[in-house]
Amino acid sequence: MKKILIAICALLVSTAVLAAKPCQENDFKGCTKACQKRKNGPSCLHLAEMYLAGSNGAPQDDVKAYLAMKRGCSAGHAVACGKAGAMAAKGTGTEASIKTAAALYTKGCKKKDDDSCLELALLELKGDGVPTNIARATRRLDQLCNKKVGRACTALGLAYLKGETGSVDLKKAEEAFISGCKYLDATACDLHRENFSGPQPAAAASAPAPATP
Repeated sequence: MKKILIAICALLVSTAVLAAKPCQENDFKGCTKACQKRKNGPSCLHLAEMYLAGSNGAPQDDVKAYLAMKRGCSAGHAVACGKAGAMAAKGTGTEASIKTAAALYTKGCKKKDDDSCLELALLELKGDGVPTNIARATRRLDQLCNKKVGRACTALGLAYLKGETGSVDLKKAEEAFISGCKYLDATACDLHRENFSGPQPAAAASAPAPATP
């Protein structure tokens, strides 16, 4: 009896380990199986990215990519939540819906995905898809900026510059742009140069150029 119980426990542990193990990111068949049958979050993310790119034997299919990304989010993968939110916001593979995007960003942010928290904060500033919450949005951006997320510093600076935080605060805007530039967000460097006089932040020369659409 004892041997049987040991064997059952070993089988359960083996099954749990298998379920938690992600597929190889370029293995279309393996990721399909791991995502659909084992609901493995990282595998769903890999599968979605293959569908988006039409790579590694996967057909280019935005709808299947979105479904796989959402499945990854439901399985608890924070990055998949953020990327599914971005797809919902743009209408990639699904009908464009800021409300749906906000819900996915919220899930991703709760699981500590920085990109999700950033996008959620931007929506909260304007009340797009979620109730307006300036204090919480500002706090999120400030926390992300302190974590050296350059885009968050830039967004925070713009919020202070435009008075979206409740009032215009040029000092805090400049500080945020300086931080964003230091953390290599080129847009922050440009905004600092355009809106404030004096020497540019030291990181300006090394910041990458803004991505072109």
